[in-house]
Amino acid sequence: YKFKPGPFSEILKKALKDSSNNYVLVIEEINRGNAAAIFGDIFQLLDRIEKGNSDKIGGNTYTEGWSDYFTMNSELNDYIRDVQTKEEKDTKAIELPSGIHFNSNTGIRLPPNLSLYATMNTSDQNVFTLDTAFQRRWNMELVKNECDDSTQSSAVIENTKIAWDYFRNEINNKISSLSSNGFSSMEDKRLGPWFVKSELKDNSTSEYIIKEDQFKNKVLKYLWDDAFKFNHDEVFADGITDFEVLLKEYDAQGFGIFKNLDLNNNSGSASEKDSPVKPENDSDKLENDNSILENTAEDNS
Repeated sequence: YKFKPGPFSEILKKALKDSSNNYVLVIEEINRGNAAAIFGDIFQLLDRIEKGNSDKIGGNTYTEGWSDYFTMNSELNDYIRDVQTKEEKDTKAIELPSGIHFNSNTGIRLPPNLSLYATMNTSDQNVFTLDTAFQRRWNMELVKNECDDSTQSSAVIENTKIAWDYFRNEINNKISSLSSNGFSSMEDKRLGPWFVKSELKDNSTSEYIIKEDQFKNKVLKYLWDDAFKFNHDEVFADGITDFEVLLKEYDAQGFGIFKNLDLNNNSGSASEKDSPVKPENDSDKLENDNSILENTAEDNS
């Protein structure tokens, strides 16, 4: 077969040959696959040389920010050296701007000017868990479950007076309370701000709404089939036995389908058609299941 460079090979080559500029490889939803298997030998390169340390091998000196270990990959090595003929495979060598003499026996390492960023959503179903050995090689940052887009957060759920963020916060608080009461694996069930997207009510207004059919067939379905699958009695009104009944009852009584939730305001019941309840500043109570992973030369300094 013929070696075909992918995004990692291409950006690695660019970074090695241009040490005066920084390069970033972004991996979206890294836990969609078996990350350790996908990375393969590259997994070893995520450990970086710490400040004050160095590694001397093959006449080269690797300092802070370079991979602490190396891996041998003849095809990637040939690609970096721009090998064109069989004779060049053993003889061609290049001098990198960083001072590294790169020949056929040079191991593959991440340079200090190449950083890897990745996103991860633990709320997604059927994804792989990142093992501890893999995670410790990254700096991890939680992305809070907040929405700074007022057209989304303040969008009214159609035919109700409840704003999307208000409803979402109440549901998430309920999920958190059930988790604290001993229900396992509940926190990753919380609703994110963009679970459904708001739309303009019509072309003649600037009012944004969450369409009723989207709310019923996406949000309610998710709450019934997934988030509260094992504790319907804790959340839904008595007599609701299946999702079809849930939708019929929602058409009849709106948010009366819920119990043990604060979905009322001062002007009446949540099922009334009235002005929306604005979202509260409740971000400190919420967490998010989205994370950003970072592997850079500064990780260990």
